[in-house]
Amino acid sequence: MPGAVIVVDDDFRVVLANEPAVTLFGHTASELSDMSFVQLFPRMPEDSAGERSGRSEPGAPDDGRAASCGQRMAIARSKDGSEHTVSVKCTRYGPDGASAWIVMIADPCSQAAARRDDQQRVHFSRVSELGDMAAALAHEINQPLTAILSNARAAQRFLESTPQDQVDLREALADIVADSCRATEIVRKLRQFVGEAPPETQPLDMGNLAREVAHLMRRDALARGVHLTLDIAGQVPLVHCDNIQLQQVLINLLRNAFDAVEGCRAEDRVVSVKVSAAPQGKGVSITVSDRGPGLNTDQIGEIFKPFFTSKPHGMGLGLSISRMIVTRHGGHLWAESNSDRGATFHLLLPSASAAAVSELRQS
Repeated sequence: MPGAVIVVDDDFRVVLANEPAVTLFGHTASELSDMSFVQLFPRMPEDSAGERSGRSEPGAPDDGRAASCGQRMAIARSKDGSEHTVSVKCTRYGPDGASAWIVMIADPCSQAAARRDDQQRVHFSRVSELGDMAAALAHEINQPLTAILSNARAAQRFLESTPQDQVDLREALADIVADSCRATEIVRKLRQFVGEAPPETQPLDMGNLAREVAHLMRRDALARGVHLTLDIAGQVPLVHCDNIQLQQVLINLLRNAFDAVEGCRAEDRVVSVKVSAAPQGKGVSITVSDRGPGLNTDQIGEIFKPFFTSKPHGMGLGLSISRMIVTRHGGHLWAESNSDRGATFHLLLPSASAAAVSELRQS
């Protein structure tokens, strides 16, 4: 047992002591053996120490069953003569004609210290969670903020051009407004996500979502010289999902793919997105493939862990957050190296009908 326990016989001599009791009293186990109860507890209220005078605890049955005197305060004396208040509970036990008192001892000071340690651990855990949340927020909010900055600079160039490019200017300003709204939604959704709230799901066409994300990423792709292709099947089941959260997952996957091919030859700076019905009616399959350097076996096993990154300035949170989001939607996210070159990330989400059946079963 983690607490201090001694066992005394009918003569109130110690016959057994566990390791915490040895530590509490400062005696070795052999020194404690045969010591008097009164030597260890020189002062106890008389109404709780019937065992010291040799009388049975009032009301104790005579049929060998256990009887308890309840929790009492006592003064415990250590080997060095120091005394401190403890709480004791004495239980009489008499199997097969033998008789003994089992004395459980609790040090209130140690308990208070343990409570303080627990509170401190909870505090540190909350601080750690706050740090993780801040890091995740910084990672996610950086995407729309970068897009806002890029579009604002483009708008400035359109204003300075002669004649002014009104069509592109309006488009850049519209993108700035959309990204500002998206940043606000990301903050709200991330707070909801960290708070363990269920995602706000609705039936959604993943083909349309992929087109929206491709539109959002078009300026980034153009700036990096990346050719982004879309292959969206005609008959794709709807899925129950949180639009903003799944949008962030696809953006993360595309950004990673753009990073992977950025240093490649122009003909290899290709990123492909494919949306189709999963085999055997298992839902919707989305793949994001690149022709970058690919992933080795160790990386495939590590890339979804928090704070793992192969980028010089990466935070290692995008894939970790993405997998958590996908998992909370009942789906799966994994990566594979391509047979020729590059890597493919697979996203599998249950269809709306399958999700409804799953919710019905859970309820």
